[in-house]
Amino acid sequence: MTSPRLVLRLACVRRFLLAPTFPHCQSRASTAFSSDAALCRQTAKVLYSLERFHRQNSSQNERRKVERQAWRELQKLPDAVADSASIHDVTDIVAAWCYFSRFWALGMHGPEETADEKQKGGLLERNYIDVPLVERRAPKARSPTVDEAPPPRANPLDEVIEF
Repeated sequence: MTSPRLVLRLACVRRFLLAPTFPHCQSRASTAFSSDAALCRQTAKVLYSLERFHRQNSSQNERRKVERQAWRELQKLPDAVADSASIHDVTDIVAAWCYFSRFWALGMHGPEETADEKQKGGLLERNYIDVPLVERRAPKARSPTVDEAPPPRANPLDEVIEF
């Protein structure tokens, strides 16, 4: 179970990342991982993709399903994965957790379980929505142009000191 302590630890250790593209990939449930870093990378991709899908979707029913799906993805991630995770993966995980916490009934502690989820142990496969995975890419660094360069500033001491 992913605890708020883990997420805060991840947030304090890591920084942020930008810019999406749209490849399609298989679900995490059908993939076997050889390392914690690979598991964390796949979870980060899934959570980022769910967040993007949630932002772009207008159907309230699908949005609720995606919110629950994001919570289940966070719960599948073991606490020990944080030590071997990359900065970018942790950023995506923490950003998705913060984003979805605005919509969950219990805030940062996730959505409330329905009666069906309590009976089935919290895993309802019929509530999964097939969301294409979105990969983040860092923006290309470019030098500032003349229009973007700050104007030269006068030295404030020139007004005080006269020679």
